[in-house]
Amino acid sequence: MTRDPGRTARSSMNPAEPSSDVLRPWIEPLAVRLGNPTDGPLFGVGIAACAAGEGATTIACAVAHRVQAGLGRRVLLVDANLARARLHDEFQIPRAPGLSDLLAGRSTLREVIHAVDESGLNVLPAGSPSSNTLRYFESHVLDTMMERLREVFDIVIFDCAPLSHGAETFLLAKRLDGLLMVLAAEKTRWESGARLVQQLRAEKINVLGAALNGKKFFIPHAIYKRL
Repeated sequence: MTRDPGRTARSSMNPAEPSSDVLRPWIEPLAVRLGNPTDGPLFGVGIAACAAGEGATTIACAVAHRVQAGLGRRVLLVDANLARARLHDEFQIPRAPGLSDLLAGRSTLREVIHAVDESGLNVLPAGSPSSNTLRYFESHVLDTMMERLREVFDIVIFDCAPLSHGAETFLLAKRLDGLLMVLAAEKTRWESGARLVQQLRAEKINVLGAALNGKKFFIPHAIYKRL
C-alpha cells in the first residue's frame, strides 16, 4: 500500500468542512489534544455521541480537518456508524465500497479510501448496508486493518455509532487508543452521560474527554472528571 491510498472525490469542494469560523475557537483544543497528545501518541481515536442527533459527525469532521490541515498529520476519517452512515453524503463520495466491504473481504484498502480535498484528508465510508453490523466489529480483520493503516496514516478518527444504540462502539473503542464523547447542549441528560462514562471505564476504554456540541468551548478536564 502506498501513501496515495485512495481516489479523489468528485468535487474539490468539501461540504463537510464548516463554512464559517464558528467551530474554530473551540475545536482547536480538541485537535491539539488528539494530534499532539501530552501523554503519548494516539493513533486510533473514536468520536461518539451519547445518542443520535447530538453532533458526533460534525465534531469528527471538524477535528479531522484541523488535525490534518492545522497540525500537518496524515489523517483518515472513517465512518463506523454503519446503520446510520453520513460521511459519504457529507463528502459527496459513494457509500460503497467502504468499511463493511473491507472487513468482509470484498474490497481492498485502495478501493475504499477516498482523498477528499487538497489538504490531503482521506475518508473511508461506511460501505454496503448489512443486517448484522455487529459482526464486523467482532472480527480479527479489524486488527489487521489497523496495522495496515499505521503504514500510511498518523491518526485514524472513527465517526462512531451513538453509545446508547448498542455494543458496536464499545467493541470498536476497545481496539482504539481512546474515545472522545460528544454531548449536546441542552439535550444530553447528565445522568445518561455519567452512566455511559461508567460503562466505558468498566470496559477499560480510555475516555479522552468530552465535547459539548452547541456551545463554543471544550469542556475542561476538571469539569469532565465530575461526570
